[in-house]
Amino acid sequence: MASDGAGGAGCLVPLVAGGRDEPLDGWREATLGFAVRVREIDHRADAAAREILNDVMAGQADGTFDVAIRYRGRRERYWMQCLSPDVLLPRYFGLFSPAGVMLGWVSLMFTVGRPELASLGIVVRAPWRGKGLGTAAIRHVIERKNVMLSRPAGAVLITTKETNARVLRIARKLGLHDLGLVTDASKRVPVRAFATSPIVLR
Repeated sequence: MASDGAGGAGCLVPLVAGGRDEPLDGWREATLGFAVRVREIDHRADAAAREILNDVMAGQADGTFDVAIRYRGRRERYWMQCLSPDVLLPRYFGLFSPAGVMLGWVSLMFTVGRPELASLGIVVRAPWRGKGLGTAAIRHVIERKNVMLSRPAGAVLITTKETNARVLRIARKLGLHDLGLVTDASKRVPVRAFATSPIVLR
């Protein structure tokens, strides 16, 4: 388990036993002043699900996300299933400081009806934004997608609201293909899509 300063003193985020635990490549491009580790977190455990869901709902409140869940501090496993159904083989990876503080996390899972397409999500917690951590984390996941998912994925897809300037900036900085506006099937709203392949949605 790892401690998490954002969740309160002494909060613990369960890790996956034998899961990935590696240095974040490109952390030096982030202006954090310390190395970051990428550790697989057990999103099915209530404590980890609570951290993830709280971050998602905070993003919903500030307009960063547009999700179809209404988590209110209970039924963590139910809401995690809504957010990340097991059928999509979701994996969650925390971004940890040397002191064990979780600075944010990334998710990687397959897409309904497109088993070759991996969808990437990311949260960088407020104190650590604007320091290059998101760029380094997305680059790390794209380069290691097959290993992190434990099976091949042909392309990585990122969808975001058009108002999410941070993700738009990172996607363009990394040279991802801008696929324009697509309609998110689960929410029936248009979102901006970026991918590692220009033909990923055809």
